[in-house]
Amino acid sequence: MPGIYADVLEIIPQNEIDNFYNIIARESPTSTVTLEYIKTSIKWNKNDPTYEATFYRYKENIESGIFVSIIRPGYLTTGLYIYACEGYEEDFEHVLLNTKKIPWNETLIISGVLPRHTELVEKVIRSKNYIPKVYVNTTLQYLDVEMALNYKITYPPDVYTKKLTHDDIDFIYDQWPHKDMYTKDAIRYAIDSLSFGVFSKKSDELLAWVMQTHYGAIGMLYTIESARGNGYAKLLVKIMSKELAKLMIHPYALIMESNTKSLSLFHSVGFRQITRMKYIIVSKE
Repeated sequence: MPGIYADVLEIIPQNEIDNFYNIIARESPTSTVTLEYIKTSIKWNKNDPTYEATFYRYKENIESGIFVSIIRPGYLTTGLYIYACEGYEEDFEHVLLNTKKIPWNETLIISGVLPRHTELVEKVIRSKNYIPKVYVNTTLQYLDVEMALNYKITYPPDVYTKKLTHDDIDFIYDQWPHKDMYTKDAIRYAIDSLSFGVFSKKSDELLAWVMQTHYGAIGMLYTIESARGNGYAKLLVKIMSKELAKLMIHPYALIMESNTKSLSLFHSVGFRQITRMKYIIVSKE
């Protein structure tokens, strides 16, 4: 009908998600964050219908791999995931400028922005009369499935490992440095998906933990201060990596450039850096 606005984006039909996934997969491992975000979102929604993420594609050129997804569950802000295959930057800018699907008026955090897209994304944000602010500079660390499957895991005699439960949520959230962006629901979703903790055999105290994040990465890795220096973080990285590899998921992590200890840990067990990425906040001031 005349006068009805037709958006440049369309929801990806359920029966076409695999085909679209394969378009983006051509750029793996650079596209790992988007690929694993799609797979994890679908899995989490099946586990818990309250977890919803909407997937959009550029309907005029599906082969461009232009992807936009909005996610709210688990966020204090609104999460935005975007991607475009290399060589389609002009189309990507056109989509970001013209789509009505992105709620620019909300407090947005754009996750995992590639270096080749950073200037473009910041330009679009400014054109909307908002200010782009870098929340964190991260690096994409990646491990081959075969290496993870061959890990030999040794367990210290004074601890045991098991999956986390909802009883652990409050304690974990109290330690989490990203409470300014995420709610306790983010931890609940992750625990219900794939998570492990290291516990003291003597006291059953939770000493360290790791989870698969909503974007499919190894994340929320943490050891309480009194238990550091015992190799618990490395143990958990190996356990999680091996479990992901059994599911034919390439283990990966997004680690802040400034977190040299974590970078050293992941490199020591075979992870390699693929690219730098930014988390960008769309600020009103």
